[in-house]
Amino acid sequence: MIFFIRYIGALLYDTITVLALLFILTGIIVLFNRGQAVPPETPWYQFILVCGALLYYYSSMKFGGQTLGMRAWRLKLVGLTQQRLSTPQILARILCFLPAILIAPFYFTGNYTLLNRWTKTDFIMNGSALRTIP
Repeated sequence: MIFFIRYIGALLYDTITVLALLFILTGIIVLFNRGQAVPPETPWYQFILVCGALLYYYSSMKFGGQTLGMRAWRLKLVGLTQQRLSTPQILARILCFLPAILIAPFYFTGNYTLLNRWTKTDFIMNGSALRTIP
């Protein structure tokens, strides 16, 4: 139960961080657009925002195994043998996040359990692995 609370807390912190990043990106885009607002339905604008959020998650996982929210809640994501995450593992976690949220209730489990199983990763909390994979 403690892990679940920390996991949700980290997700909320990361949501705030990503929203701040998106505000900064939007400000930079408006600056380069000479102060004119960019319509939200513009494909290149949406693409830049999605890439900014994905780049945040990818770089956080690649260069430390933690996002800012995970650092605040003392969680770390590693491979099953405690090594750093590989690029395919990181990309798989990003791509499988939403499907895991949608499928997890039917398995009566948390989405992190499915993600860990699908990507062969595990969380470390307080220095010890959680072993959420059966």
